[in-house]
Amino acid sequence: MTKKERYAGVIAYFEAQVPIAETELLYNNPFELLVAVILSAQCTDKRVNLTTPSIFAKFPTPQKMAKASFDDMFALIKSISYPSNKSKHLIGMAGLLLSKFGGEVPMTVDELVELPGVGRKTANVITSVIDQQPNMAVDTHVFRVSKRLGLVAQKASTPLAVEKELIKKYGLTQFDSGAYTIPRQKILVGDKTIFSDSLRIIVQPVAVDTTKQKLYDIKPVIHVVNQRSFFDHYYWVFILFLVCAGGVIYWLFYRKKTLSEDEKIAALPPYRRAKLALDNLDEQSYFEDQKIKEFYSELTFILRKYLNEKVYDQSLESTTDELVQRLSALRDSKHVSINKETIKNIQATLQRADLVKFAKSKPDFEIARMDKHVIDKEIDHVRAALPEPSEEDLLKDLAYQKELKQKQQRKKIIVVGLSFVGVLIAAFVGFSIVYGFNSVKDTVLRNPSKLLLETEDWVTSEYGAPGIIVETPKVLERQKKEKLYETTDSLNTKVFTYDNSKVPLEIIVKSSKKNSSDNAKNSSNEPLDLIKIADYELSLLEKKGAVNIIPRNEKFVSPNGQEGVKTYGTATLAFKSGRLTEGSFVILGFSTAAVLQQLIIVWKADDPYSKQIVERILNSVELIKPNEN
Repeated sequence: MTKKERYAGVIAYFEAQVPIAETELLYNNPFELLVAVILSAQCTDKRVNLTTPSIFAKFPTPQKMAKASFDDMFALIKSISYPSNKSKHLIGMAGLLLSKFGGEVPMTVDELVELPGVGRKTANVITSVIDQQPNMAVDTHVFRVSKRLGLVAQKASTPLAVEKELIKKYGLTQFDSGAYTIPRQKILVGDKTIFSDSLRIIVQPVAVDTTKQKLYDIKPVIHVVNQRSFFDHYYWVFILFLVCAGGVIYWLFYRKKTLSEDEKIAALPPYRRAKLALDNLDEQSYFEDQKIKEFYSELTFILRKYLNEKVYDQSLESTTDELVQRLSALRDSKHVSINKETIKNIQATLQRADLVKFAKSKPDFEIARMDKHVIDKEIDHVRAALPEPSEEDLLKDLAYQKELKQKQQRKKIIVVGLSFVGVLIAAFVGFSIVYGFNSVKDTVLRNPSKLLLETEDWVTSEYGAPGIIVETPKVLERQKKEKLYETTDSLNTKVFTYDNSKVPLEIIVKSSKKNSSDNAKNSSNEPLDLIKIADYELSLLEKKGAVNIIPRNEKFVSPNGQEGVKTYGTATLAFKSGRLTEGSFVILGFSTAAVLQQLIIVWKADDPYSKQIVERILNSVELIKPNEN
């Protein structure tokens, strides 16, 4: 949804729900309203209305309020928020009204904000309510809600910035002195069309002494860089993205990571890792804390983990008997040269640990230390009994390590890719929430209709003689041959068109005038039949393949006051693609006895951007009144 559509929706809602907008504060004159608005800061209107009657009864005028004491005022407004400050403000405000403004409430924002307790919001309320000035009071609620509705930009960070966006002011520039009349202007409020009054402007001449003016050489031609290119607009964003992407890649793939102590231990070979873990057992306070069970659990885990990595890969899951049987089988099959004594010692230690862990046995601490010494010794024996790896095993291990590294690299790439996709999705969702899904989608996919609507190349130009002024996204192209209008005799027509294979939109401007000889023969000064002319244009659409044409006619008035006929409706149209699609059309016709001026637009019905383009074009139509003599 565009900002224009949001404004139209908000205005339509309040026109239906609150047709007459009035303040809820009770007052009889500007002074009373000023007092009430000062009191309403950080307070409800209901509470203010309960308080002000007693204030106005005792201090009905600035003269009396200026003479009030702080205690008297405080007693009257103590139920209002911030009564101390507001008491001072009211007394000071009344005094300044008397000394500077003669006891009258000024009706300009700049003057009002000089009064104590009066900020810009209060000043806007006073001037808009009392004097009907087009000012906007921006409080916390207006500041917050206007952003949520998308009526103002999110970058508007202050109430003043929001106020400036909600109120549009226009300036006039005229370099020639004299009297000028601004014609009636068309104003669209939702679906309503309103015309302003004409305005007469007097431009006073400025006295210039040319004898004292210095003369300068003509400045050279300056090359203007095309600011509308995508790369120019987003250059620094693109550079920042590349830098961030490079930083992420370096962080994940090339930086030298500082390993933690746990990571350093995990990188050690199994034997060194087991020996280090046994050494660390002495540093623990298992014996001092009477934690014999925890000691044996850690001791047997160290042994089982080493055996799991170097001898039998199910050592951690096996029972003591299963593990001993497996070690004996490996010895008998000569896979490892572990002697019987080593297996016997391992069995004894594991069995004692099982009694401690599962039967609540509590051996002496000296026995526990001895078991630790036995396991330390037997790990050395197991290591010595292991066969030396063959060249084939080494190659397999090397291939495994290489494959493992590749897997890690692929995992990192997948993580980076998924993270990037996640960021894109999050950005898309976030922008969709703020600006609408369709708007973001069409921006990303570069919808040609949206690009045409938002182009900075909109051109206001005059076409034909007599001229018709119209604003279009691109300059209309004049047809090489002047065509004879078929519905009238000798009507010389100049045709200007725009169409685009990417955008289902056609714009045609026709400016027609009878030949002077035919004008002389034709004594009638009646204008041409615009409805008949529109029917002819519809027949041209039929020749192009249009079907199901449903037209309607109504009166149309241009912004500069010329009246014509507007023919509009729907049809199944064939654009350049040749495929029939639901479309809309509008034909504007203006005519005098010898002149016909037309604007014809055809577009795809379900294209919201084309619809906005058409609205902008129609609102720009102006005609150069022809000289028929």
